[in-house]
Amino acid sequence: MIYIAIEGPNGSGKTTVARALADYINSSRTDMSATVIREPSDPLYMSAMVNAGASQEMLAGAFMMDRAIQGRALCGYDVVISDRCYLSTFVYQQDVDRGLLIYLVDRLPRRPDLIVVLLGRHSDNRDGLSALDMQRDEEIERYRSAPDLYDNIMYIDDVEKLSVDEIVKIIAGRIL
Repeated sequence: MIYIAIEGPNGSGKTTVARALADYINSSRTDMSATVIREPSDPLYMSAMVNAGASQEMLAGAFMMDRAIQGRALCGYDVVISDRCYLSTFVYQQDVDRGLLIYLVDRLPRRPDLIVVLLGRHSDNRDGLSALDMQRDEEIERYRSAPDLYDNIMYIDDVEKLSVDEIVKIIAGRIL
């Protein structure tokens, strides 16, 4: 089984690319089947934890537990595409000790074979950027500084300049 994770800031096209990649594999490869999973598997539970004021450590632990459970349930498909993975924890739970996060990631039953990070900038001129653009720029920088623990991260820059089909072909060329 090939396990691929699609990462990137909110609104970068992760879900769209993950679904399109699965559709591409399922329609063009009769010898392979692909599915998409979402992380976290229960977004309402995770949102409730955030809204209840859970600490960054508790959130990191909950996400890792969710990943461990999903990791055991990935059988039956040739290609599993995850919308997010452990890399998000490094990007969004910035206050958690990196050594602890690496310890938890090392104990996951299955880690992605390839993590694709979708990145893009709207402008290098901060004067005209909205708050959302500036937040996305900060997230992009955090993705770039996240550790490549297993030498399996592929960055696709300027995704706003590429079609979904072009992105899918770039990823498929790497894994198929």
